[in-house]
Amino acid sequence: MPARRDLDPLLEVPHLAPWIVLVDVFQDPLDFKFRLVGSGVVDRSQGNHTGKLFSQMPGFGPGNYLWTHRAAVVESRLPIRSEPPYVGRVRAVRGVADIHLPLSDDGMTVNMIFTVVAFDTAE
Repeated sequence: MPARRDLDPLLEVPHLAPWIVLVDVFQDPLDFKFRLVGSGVVDRSQGNHTGKLFSQMPGFGPGNYLWTHRAAVVESRLPIRSEPPYVGRVRAVRGVADIHLPLSDDGMTVNMIFTVVAFDTAE
């Protein structure tokens, strides 16, 4: 697994910046924290959750698709593509697809997840 320091998405793929979500992973107990939420994701979601722990947000804890997909990345240490239900506020959005990529400082333990989100819109 690459480490966060191995990637610089703003320089390498700047057109993806609005669609990137970076999540810190905490172990024992498992939890996640939004480190960065791109402006395009914020505009199409239910708000900017940067800096918030999943466990402290209603509906984001264990069992929620956002939690479940990221927990699967932590357990498998492999990328996961998903098509979660869209629950945002933009009526033109018909669907969502994302890919969650594990990052690791030590090559063994997932400590961050790099996500790119794509929205299918009628616009």
